[in-house]
Amino acid sequence: MVSLTYPKPVRRSVRRRDFAPTNHRAPVVTRRLSQAYHRPSVPPWRKWLNLSIFIFCVGFLLAIVYSPLFTIKNVVINNVGFKPTEERLKEIVAGVMSTRLWLVFPQSNLILFNPGHAREVLATEFYIEDVKFVRHWPNVLKIDVANNVIVAILKTDQGDFLLDRRGVLVQQLSSATDNDRSLPLLLEKDSPVRNLGDQTIKPELVTFIDDLYDNWRQLLPELLPQYILLDPTALPTLQLNMPEGWYVNVTGESDAKPQIASLKRLLEERIKDDRVKLQYIDVRFGNRLYFKLK
Repeated sequence: MVSLTYPKPVRRSVRRRDFAPTNHRAPVVTRRLSQAYHRPSVPPWRKWLNLSIFIFCVGFLLAIVYSPLFTIKNVVINNVGFKPTEERLKEIVAGVMSTRLWLVFPQSNLILFNPGHAREVLATEFYIEDVKFVRHWPNVLKIDVANNVIVAILKTDQGDFLLDRRGVLVQQLSSATDNDRSLPLLLEKDSPVRNLGDQTIKPELVTFIDDLYDNWRQLLPELLPQYILLDPTALPTLQLNMPEGWYVNVTGESDAKPQIASLKRLLEERIKDDRVKLQYIDVRFGNRLYFKLK
């Protein structure tokens, strides 16, 4: 029997074309493992060359560190006119040079000397703000301190202190300095307890005292005051006591040089041989000069 219907055609599946690129490379791990067998071996001479370069660098560094050529042999300190302070600064720097930074680098070597560490050590004893360390090759270290940082000596019940331009006590002296005339000696009336780092006098008054003593040494070098009495209740008047027993009153509100010039003129023209009879001289009022005999 013949079927009168047509057979249904077989429906073919529609295949979509994939346009994505096909990667036929081996996996990453496989590539790395295979490439490890194809790395070129390092020639033996290159290993010896690297080792030789390393030994040379280490030897060169050790030669610089321990070479006597760069060992500091001279320390120069500038702008410190007071000998005890200069000697103490040299002692402190010598102590720094005898140590090793991080237990390795000798501080006596000019190349390896650490200025920051030296400033920290100086700050434990000196209250000096501006200190510069300058290297002069091959073996000289120069220390530049702020100009005229030390102005006077302040005598207290706790001992003698050095006074800087800020009015701060920067160093305590270990011995008497009566024979040293390079700095004025200051005495405070009813002085309180003083310690290093204390602000004792205003900077303006310290500057005046420095200018006063400098002009005095120029105009009257043979007649320097024995000490300057500071009375807080009498400021800005300063009393300069002389070795012969009389004193001079000056004021910090006027320039120092005209007052010293007036004092010199009065001693040479009016008083002359009566200086041993003097009780005091007052030069605070310009051309109006006063003096009193005993």
